[in-house]
Amino acid sequence: MKKTVALIMAVLLLASLCACGAAPKVEGAYTDLNGDVRYTFPRSDDAGKGEYGGTCVITKDGADSTAGWYVENGTVYVGGEATFLCSGEYLAYINSRCDDVTVGRRTLTGKAVPPDDGDNILSSLLSGVVYTFHGDGTCVADTDVALFFSSTYNGTYKVGNGLVTVTFADKDSLNHVCVIADGALYFNGLKKA
Repeated sequence: MKKTVALIMAVLLLASLCACGAAPKVEGAYTDLNGDVRYTFPRSDDAGKGEYGGTCVITKDGADSTAGWYVENGTVYVGGEATFLCSGEYLAYINSRCDDVTVGRRTLTGKAVPPDDGDNILSSLLSGVVYTFHGDGTCVADTDVALFFSSTYNGTYKVGNGLVTVTFADKDSLNHVCVIADGALYFNGLKKA
């Protein structure tokens, strides 16, 4: 009998430890790592879909809009679209995944083509950038403007706490903070405020 009780207690203790290590719930305000967009995720018990959700407020350029949101299997759906991947205190924009980058424990290798943040086709034709990461902590950014002018900039990057910080001393506009989620690099994300 004592062995049975001890076994049950051990299982309960293990279950409680596993629950403590579970990913934190998405709730509250999150700010863009590289811009001025803010998402606020208030939770509601009647989300209707997923594990939990509600109606979020999206603040961009000083204007607010709202959309339904819910979480299902670690993915945050906003307005019915899979938008973010949960990664601890960070939310990675799913459409910013860089598939040609290999993420090591402290290094990256390969090329990243960031998604175009422009609001129109003309802006995407006028500029582009490709980041190439080397395993020694250095990186190179190759930029193109209207396919006529190109420049190459040398920089560095640091991997830590689920983020990659890219720094270019000669070109501040190329500096960026990326999110590592599920062993992949995501070029854009949000941080819990």
